[in-house]
Amino acid sequence: MFAAMVGEAAALDELCPSLQLDPNMVGNWAGILNVGKSDKAAMRAFYERSRIAWALKPFDEACAAGKRLYGAKGTKLPMLLKR
Repeated sequence: MFAAMVGEAAALDELCPSLQLDPNMVGNWAGILNVGKSDKAAMRAFYERSRIAWALKPFDEACAAGKRLYGAKGTKLPMLLKR
């Protein structure tokens, strides 16, 4: 689940220039969720899937979703993406 969320956040970071993945928060969330070393292959797979899915949607929708899901008050992993 953690790999899926980080992969999706990384894809939204790439698609929306106003958002940036915060590597410190990735580490913080990994510690909070006690996931240890993340599976980079799984993150990459989720990144690829998410990037394709979000690229098919309107640009503004992807940026809004990034903020809603991973922004300061995100519903999945808050503060994973910053402006």
